[in-house]
Amino acid sequence: MRIVLVGSAIVLSSLLFILNQKIDSQKSTVTFSISNLFVNTVEGSFRNFEGEASFDIENPEKSSFKIKIPVSSINTENEDRDKHLQAEEYFHSEKFPFVEFNSTFVNKTAEGIDISGMLKIKGVTKEFTIPFNSEKTKEGYHLTGKLEIDRFDFNVGSEGSFSMGRKVELGIDFYIKN
Repeated sequence: MRIVLVGSAIVLSSLLFILNQKIDSQKSTVTFSISNLFVNTVEGSFRNFEGEASFDIENPEKSSFKIKIPVSSINTENEDRDKHLQAEEYFHSEKFPFVEFNSTFVNKTAEGIDISGMLKIKGVTKEFTIPFNSEKTKEGYHLTGKLEIDRFDFNVGSEGSFSMGRKVELGIDFYIKN
């Protein structure tokens, strides 16, 4: 009986550990880059976001991730451009204030993990799988991944805005706290 109780306590504490993780928004970053006029690259980031994780490296299929990024936190180091990107033609932040990602499946790979899920931008939802490298840290885990998206898939900018490239590379650098 005592062994069963101790075993149950260990399992419950492990589950609580997995369920109570937060993505450290102070250390974590979401960046992007896109070609501009086909000769230079505009880089930027989102200054704010919130995220929750239930991450178990030993049983990744039990893991889940939920990320919510305010479009108003876009930062390209150019205030006029940042305001322009929030306009209706681009992110339309007044109507669609958040970029969201909700995982649907997590799979362990030789390099780390693949996180599949639904990415929602400007009211359009598309499924993606993002490969991440994972590293155990003192506080939890550090995950780094990249994803290329086509901005036209999300109605961000018009096809007439030829000065900007179609493809946007996203860089994701998450620190998950225990």
